[in-house]
Order: sequence, then structure tokens, then C-alpha cells
Amino acid sequence: MSETPQPLSPTNETPTANGSPAPGGGSSSTSKNKKQNSQTGKKVSAEILERRRVGRLKAAETMAKKIKKSGIEKRENPLKFSTFESGNLINQKNYFTDYLKKDDQIFILRDRKQIRLNKVQSKTNNTNTSLKNENTPSVSTPLNEDEDDLDDEEVEAEAEAEVEEIEEDKLGSKTIVLHPGSKNIRIGLGTDVYPKTFPFVLALPKKSTPPIKTPEFNNDDDDEILKENFKNLNKDFKERMRYYKRRILPNSNEVVTNFNKKIKPEIIPEHNDIHKQEYIKPINNDDKSFYIGNDALRIDSDDYRLRYPLINNGKFNESDYNSFEEILGEIQLFIKTILEKEFQISKINQYKVVLVIPDLYDKNYVENFIDSLLKMSFQSVAIIQESLAATYGAGVSSSTVVDIGAKSTKISCVDEGMIIPNSRVNLNYGGDDITRLFYKLLKNSEFPINYDLNNEFDWAELNQLKEKFITFQDANITVQLYNFTKRYANQLSEKYEFKVFDEVILAPMGLFFPKVFNKPIGFHSESSIKRESLDVYNGNSNNPTSTTQKNAFDNNLFANKIDFEILKDLINPDTLDDTKEDDFPTIASLDKIIIQSIANASRYDFTKSKNFYENILIVGGGSKIESLDFILTDRINIWRPKILALLNLPDFLKKIELLSSNFEKEHELSKLQSEEEVQVLQDQLLEIIEKELNEFLSTVNNQVIPIEVLPAPREIDPSILTWKGASVFSRLKLIEELWITHHDWDLLGSRTLQYKVLFNY
Repeated sequence: MSETPQPLSPTNETPTANGSPAPGGGSSSTSKNKKQNSQTGKKVSAEILERRRVGRLKAAETMAKKIKKSGIEKRENPLKFSTFESGNLINQKNYFTDYLKKDDQIFILRDRKQIRLNKVQSKTNNTNTSLKNENTPSVSTPLNEDEDDLDDEEVEAEAEAEVEEIEEDKLGSKTIVLHPGSKNIRIGLGTDVYPKTFPFVLALPKKSTPPIKTPEFNNDDDDEILKENFKNLNKDFKERMRYYKRRILPNSNEVVTNFNKKIKPEIIPEHNDIHKQEYIKPINNDDKSFYIGNDALRIDSDDYRLRYPLINNGKFNESDYNSFEEILGEIQLFIKTILEKEFQISKINQYKVVLVIPDLYDKNYVENFIDSLLKMSFQSVAIIQESLAATYGAGVSSSTVVDIGAKSTKISCVDEGMIIPNSRVNLNYGGDDITRLFYKLLKNSEFPINYDLNNEFDWAELNQLKEKFITFQDANITVQLYNFTKRYANQLSEKYEFKVFDEVILAPMGLFFPKVFNKPIGFHSESSIKRESLDVYNGNSNNPTSTTQKNAFDNNLFANKIDFEILKDLINPDTLDDTKEDDFPTIASLDKIIIQSIANASRYDFTKSKNFYENILIVGGGSKIESLDFILTDRINIWRPKILALLNLPDFLKKIELLSSNFEKEHELSKLQSEEEVQVLQDQLLEIIEKELNEFLSTVNNQVIPIEVLPAPREIDPSILTWKGASVFSRLKLIEELWITHHDWDLLGSRTLQYKVLFNY
């Protein structure tokens, strides 16, 4: 079938007079023409295009004349308004920032992360290398068989050497542990069982500089305050002996005095004196310009003077030096000489250092000590606080650490590896004060041996006398006969016999009556080279502070208050904000300040006080007194207020807080504007609280927190327990993230300590 063509419309065939299509078909004819032109490729002539371009230029000129005439023409300015690029506006509805919110943005944390990645990568590479060596088939080549065996042996030897080096580093054989104390410094490797103890003193030739201002003991017995304190001390001693039913002969002191008056020394021949001390007599042309440690204390010459770089634990001896750099220089000289002489360490740049610092530290001391060690070319330095190191050495996680040193006594509470800031206190008395008091009591009993307290030879013998005879054991307090040998530098030794009575217990009891120590003249020293750590914004001191330090300075102790006054302080949070730094001497009774420290450490959670009372750890060279733990337990039980000794005190405090909040809501105290009305309601609230307290104390029976003093673990000397804990710290994996390197210190300085210590610096 074929398609039938459709007939065309007559309108399409009928042309107009001029040959154009009808009006109804104009659009179709135009489109046809365009299609035909496009099909044939016909272009517009150049003449027409030129005419159009000229027309556009004329129109633009005409428009420019009109704009210029109206005064709104555009002028180009080549100068920029600002060199800053304008940024996009912030969307106020949804904007955020991640500045300092990621660890990668902090250099120290980024570097710590890189150390971990490097360790993982090295382990992975070592594992892959070992697996590759195991899976690689051995190709036997007759000509190179011996060479392959040698290569394998060399590779194995190198691998073993690397493993041994890594193991040695992990064990701390390349780590030196430094513990500067009040008078001595303890130094040893991290792998050593015990450290070596040296007096932190240097003997230098005298120059034209003024002599050292040495403390002098005040022998003024007419001081009324001192007499009153001695009366209290004797009264307490007699009450204690009476309580434990120890008999005291009424004329014991007279017997001792009369015997000591008649004693004459016995001369010991040199060949019979097996413990004779050898003294150093420098020659005028001696090349050695200084002596350190024990050698400095054995110099028999007036041409040398002794200088202690540290006047106290954590404080530089600024009063005896002409410049601050001189102190740091002698510290570096001391450490370098000791390492070369006693440890045969000459390449210091191969070793790292762990430095033990005080709990209530001085930032100036810490930063300058670290800077000095890094300038000595040690690889890196890590720091740890004394109380935390003591808990590491004792193997406990929570404890009340009592550190009795030569010149200071420090107390801190450690809770699960963190020192509680408000529990820290530094008291300015120690073993040296007990030595002075012991000698004074002996001289009151006509002690036959005369000593000069400013002479280092005599002072060393007095310390031996104290360590040998003082005790807290009540059963030993009778008239007893002892003997002691007095040695001289250029004379034969003399042996004396003497009797003692209560002097052996009264001297150490000064820890509980510190005013009897009668601190030496010049104890408050001023220095022209003193440096202080100041805040960069307000110019005030930024050293750490403590509420317990403030309480000790103001003598505002819980042991001296009644239970109701203590309760008012406990429920008032503002009392914790009153803090003080360790910037001048403070003394307080040891038993009372321990109670205060534990109370302040438990303010936010009183359930922790049980752990603190049951784990009292006594360390330090001044703590080596017989039965110190026994008398300390007794005196804490005597002076601890009843409200602080109860196990269910936390529940009672919650009850009081709920009662106070309900009372304030009921009477709408926050809306009252009259101070008189508020005061009346507060007095009513206090009356209610006092009534609740009396009921609480009367109903509680036999629910007292026990007190326990921990013995030194594994019979370790308590004076080295802190160093032992620091050596344990030096072998932990954690310390790899706490090393302060030269790069860290040069880049950030003291700001590095914010990220590389275990406490809030």
C-alpha cells in the first residue's frame, strides 16, 4: 500500500502581489530563510560589521560625555586600602573553631605521639626483617659460603648489640638519679640498689670577699619565752612517763651532773685508735683549687672556706654568693666532679637525669636547676616530686608522707599517685635543730666534751652523738653511763665517759614543741641577688601555694579548736581559698600539722582520710629515731579532735549540707536584703547545726579511724627511700614521654613543664 499525499493548503500556494507569502505565513517563511542561509553558509558582509562597530563606539562616546557632564564618571585608583586580604564574614548562626582543641596542634603532644609511632614502626621493621630472613631460602654458593657466614654473624652480632642497648636503656643504666636534700645530695644510677650520699658542700680558697655569715646558736637562757617552752616540754615528758607508769628517780638530774663534773678524758694512743679520722692538709703549692663532699669537711686549713649551694631543700643559698650564676656554676662543678670521681662517668652526653624536687617547690629553683643540667650536656631531664617518689619507693598508692630532713620537715598527702596541693607544708626545723638542742641539754648537765657548733669537724661528731643516743623509747629513760671519743685534727683522740638521763628524749621531743629550738641568729636572710618567679600579667609571685602552709603560719590549726568551730570551717568552702606559698620560715608542732594536712586533703571527700591516717610514711635522715612511730601515733590520737576521728563523718557532713540548703530555701535567704535579718537567720541555723553535732558526737561509739605508721619496706634506710622511688620512676615506660630534651627547652623553655610533668606546674 502506498501513502496518499495530503493536499496543500490553498493559502500556502497563493502569493501576494509583490511575490511574498501571505501575512498568515510570515513566520514560517522567515524560519525557512534562516535555515536556507545556514544551509548555504552565507555570512554577514564586513561592511555591515564595520558599520555596527562604529555605531557602538559612537554610542559609548556619547554615553561617556553624558556621565562626565553629570560628574559620576569612574576613576581608577591604583592604591590599595589595606594589605590584609578581606575574609568572608562569619556565619553567626553556625561557626566553630578547633584552635588548641587537638593534640596535633601542640608541639609537645605532637612530638610525644611521634615518639610512639617511631617505636611501633621500629618494632614492625624488626619483625618484618626477622620474618624475611626466616623465609628467605639459603643459596649455597661454594665460592662465597664463608663470606655469607661472616655476614650473617655480623648481622646477628649487630642485632644482639642493639637489643642489649635497648634493654640497658630500659633498665635505667644510662639514667642518673639526683636527690638534693637539706644538707646532703644522693646520687646513683637507675640500676643501683643504693645511692651514694655526699655532703652538698664545696671548700674553696679564701679570697678578699667578706666571710660567710654562719648561724650562731643563741645561748641566752634568760629568755622568758624559751624558759616557758622548756617548762611545757618537761611537763609533757613527766605526764607521759606517769601515764605509762615509768618510775623517775627524783634526784636523777643531780646524779648525772655530779658525775659529769668529775670526768677526765682518757688519751688514746694513735695505734689503738682504729676509727681515727684522716684529715687533709693542703700544701701551699697544691694544684687542687677546690674540694667537694667529704673531702671538703676533712680539710684542716684556715685558707679554705666552706660553701653550701643549697641553704635549704629547694632553695638556693643566695646570701653567701655574689651572683646567681656563681651558685649554678658550683652546682655544675660539684655534680661533674662527683660523676667523674665516684662513678667514672666522663661522657655526660650519653646519660639522662631524673631530678627530685620538693612538693612545695620554688619555680625559680626548678627551672634554673633543669637549665644547669641541660647546659652540662645531659641528653634530657625528667623531674618528680619528693612525696610521690617516696610512695614509689614504699610501694603504696595513697599515703601521708612525713619527710624529716636536716633543716626542714615536709608533709604531703598523696592520693592514687597525685599530691593534693592544699595538704603540702614546709616547716623550718629538722635534724640539725635536734642536734643543737641535744648539745644544749647535755651542757646543762655538765657534759665533759666541748664542741664548737660552727666547726664542721665538731658538728659531724655531734651528729654521731645524736644518732647514737637519742630515743623515744620510754623504757630507756633512766640514768645511763655512756662513752664517746673526741677526735682532733692534730692531736691524739680523747675518750670520755658521761651519764645522761632525760636529755635523750627531750631533744627529739622538740619536734612536738618546736619553739624550744630557738632558731639561730641570721635565720631570716636577705639577699641582693634573690630571684623570684613572677606572673607575666600581674607581676605577683606564681609559686605554688597551700592552705596548710597558711594555717601553720597563722597558727590556725584544727587541733587547737573545739569540734563546733572545726565543723563551721569544714562546711565553709572559702577557707580552702586562703593559701600561702613557702616564702619565709614557718614552724608548727609535727603531730598537729599532720592532722591539719590530712583534714585539708580530705575536704572534698572525707572518706579518703581513712587511707591517709592508716598509711603515714616517715622518711628522711632526721627520722632515724628509735620508736618515733610509736610516740607519733600516741600524740596524733591525743590531739586529733573527735569530729575528725570518726568514720561516719562524711555522712554527717552530707546531712548538714542538706539541712542548710533546706533552711535557706525555706527562709529565702537569697532574697533578703537586710543584713540584720540575714544575721539572725544564720545564727538560728548555727544553733540547729550545733544541736545536731552534739547529738552526733553523743551517739557515736567506737567508730574511730585507726592510725598506723608504715615501717620502711624491706628494711631500707628511710633517708634513701625517696631516692629509691625516683630510681623506680626512671625505669618506667611512662618516663619516655616525660623527658625534657635540649630541643624542647630551647623552643619552649619553662612552658615545657606544663606538658612533661606528672603534676600541675
